[in-house]
Amino acid sequence: MTNHRDFKSLFKFKPIDQFLYQIFLDSEIYFSGRHRLNDPNEAILRFTKQKVEPKDPFAPFEVVDLSEPHFSAIDNQYFFCLTRDHQSVPLWGYYGDNHRGVCLEFDFSVAIPQWLDDPEKPWKVEAQAEVPFIDEVHYQDSLDEYVLAPDGHPDLTPDESDLFGFTKLKCWDQEREVRMRLTRNPSAMNEVMPQGIAWKIEKSWLKSIYFGVRADAKAKSQIASLTKAMGFDCRLFEGHDIIIQDDGPCVAFRPYTWSTP
Repeated sequence: MTNHRDFKSLFKFKPIDQFLYQIFLDSEIYFSGRHRLNDPNEAILRFTKQKVEPKDPFAPFEVVDLSEPHFSAIDNQYFFCLTRDHQSVPLWGYYGDNHRGVCLEFDFSVAIPQWLDDPEKPWKVEAQAEVPFIDEVHYQDSLDEYVLAPDGHPDLTPDESDLFGFTKLKCWDQEREVRMRLTRNPSAMNEVMPQGIAWKIEKSWLKSIYFGVRADAKAKSQIASLTKAMGFDCRLFEGHDIIIQDDGPCVAFRPYTWSTP
């Protein structure tokens, strides 16, 4: 697993709309359920094999291929998707409202406090309604395949459970994605699962706001004013050019200058 100290500088692209302003007004970020992820293969368990109990009780389980894949979903897990690259021209186009939006920089290195005690046991906060977890997205050539137990129920290993929701096909690897995952505790499992969950953040976790090259001047001023009024002490930058570097084109930023009228 990735060490929590690697999560000091993570970025979230957003259009400038009421949902962005709600982050500043309520100090909350929104975790989406699987139905809102942009790849339909994600957060779905795809079973292609099943264990069969042997006639000899001392023999190992036999694993057989299913005639066709069996699909199952886990609906008590929610995701907040981030990236390590705030200068990516394609990401600004895909998720930053064609460079008219913003990119928020967060420090989540202290957002998962149970990791500080024992990085190998990230599931210790049992009293919380939602248990948080954070890790890199792992890119691979093929979809995950899982094994059913003899009774037809999922038979996931601990590693498979930890990585669930953190694997994507390699066609997405340019996004350099990191995710936070919230899992509803078993006590909430009998409830109707919502489509998403709002999660409180500390104001100090928001480190910077980057405005896109096409961001509206009035909107930039409003956001600068609102974040200051709500007690966010974050740096402000504005995109001003697309430049070519050794590893390709990227957005160039400069400090955003704003003063109270």
